[in-house]
Amino acid sequence: MIPCPTTVNLNSIHFGDNTVGYIGANQGGLLKTTNAGSTWSTINNFTTTSLHCIDKDTLFITSPNVIAVSNDGGLTVSSFTATYNGTNPQFFGYPSIHAVTSKYVWACARHILSPPQSGSNYSRIAGYVETSKNSGTNWFYTGAYGPAYSSIFFLDSITGYVVGYDMGGVPNALKYGMILKTNNSGATWFSLSLNGPLWESVYLVNKNIGYVAGNKGKLWKTADAGVTWTQQYTYTGTNFKSIHFSTPDTGCVVGANGFIMGTVDGGTTWTQQYSGTTNNLNSVYFTDKNNGYIVGDNGTILKTAFGPVGTKENKFAFQSEINVYPNPANDHFTIGNKNLKGTAELFDVSGRLLFEKVLEKNETTFSLEGMENGIYLLQIKSDEGTYTKKIIKE
Repeated sequence: MIPCPTTVNLNSIHFGDNTVGYIGANQGGLLKTTNAGSTWSTINNFTTTSLHCIDKDTLFITSPNVIAVSNDGGLTVSSFTATYNGTNPQFFGYPSIHAVTSKYVWACARHILSPPQSGSNYSRIAGYVETSKNSGTNWFYTGAYGPAYSSIFFLDSITGYVVGYDMGGVPNALKYGMILKTNNSGATWFSLSLNGPLWESVYLVNKNIGYVAGNKGKLWKTADAGVTWTQQYTYTGTNFKSIHFSTPDTGCVVGANGFIMGTVDGGTTWTQQYSGTTNNLNSVYFTDKNNGYIVGDNGTILKTAFGPVGTKENKFAFQSEINVYPNPANDHFTIGNKNLKGTAELFDVSGRLLFEKVLEKNETTFSLEGMENGIYLLQIKSDEGTYTKKIIKE
């Protein structure tokens, strides 16, 4: 886990290049890294619900009440006046923003139609989409008026998806997810055929392949531009919050209670990962197929340098000569080897080298005292090859 300068909930993460990234936080907090996520600092007190980078200096931001842009790496933020084509609704925030260039930007918004009725804990929420085609100077309503939208994604300046859910507002109201699509820059929107749970995140890999993720651990995929959908995964023990693909094959989903899972085969198989936290995880972003970042509640920042499913444990002929025990371990683990010559290296999941030792004749011991619980990567290198194994500290 990466140290965070705040303990508030972190809502969104995005990178402008491989080293410069930003995190949007509750209660006044725009965080920035310039060293690929090794350290983060608070650079602005702008409360941020969602953000999207164009490059390392230019980013669009939403807060509970406004849309804004920064052109100087987050040091200063300029707010815009967004326009709703309606009759003075009670505004309820911008949960998601997406920019395909510095010129074309879309945001989904929510407003309250009516307060909760007797017997219900929920207000009646509606959503709509706004867009700017001049770098945020002017905004206009594009339609897509419907449920409470939670996530918007545009593949280019023409094709986009927005997902959300009906919030009910009346006793025993049916709550269901909806997906809308546009093929003309948001001039018109049409509903796709997949209703489901409360959709929280949408991601497009290309013009045909896309994913939606939501409550009750539901994950669905389309391979024909949204005409049909197939269920990829279901896990009722969590609610998915965010999905991201760095390549058509490599993707990651995160959710409530520290849930992480990844795929490296385009969603054919998904592998759950150990996060080391029970905090809700709200946003995931990979700068390439190996380096990924996740943010969540209570200032949670996670980083990996080994891809969304970690490093596979390599199996070579000399594996039979190695015995690593105990695993899981508490304060130490030992490498037992039969006169194997080489070195042993221990890394954290961010790829940082922690220890390096020359293998001793029969046994080599690593101390884990003072280290956080979680997953570490052990690499044993010899003339016969490299052996990699996950070490779990409890």
